[in-house]
Amino acid sequence: MKRSSIKKIGERLWEIPCLYRSDMRVPARFYASEVMFDQILADRSLEQLVNVAILPGIVCYAPAMPDIHEG
Repeated sequence: MKRSSIKKIGERLWEIPCLYRSDMRVPARFYASEVMFDQILADRSLEQLVNVAILPGIVCYAPAMPDIHEG
């Protein structure tokens, strides 16, 4: 995932908009500092978060905490 696909919407709140993938039902949001953001981009954890955003029944957004990691 590219950093340009992600919007900063708060001091430590980031959002992957529904437009990232056509099957997303809600945006995906995660909390992270700038330093943590770079570490999060190093694995596929954000792709896993996007996969949560496509699940049936999800409302509002798919959340992830700062300790998000692949696996």
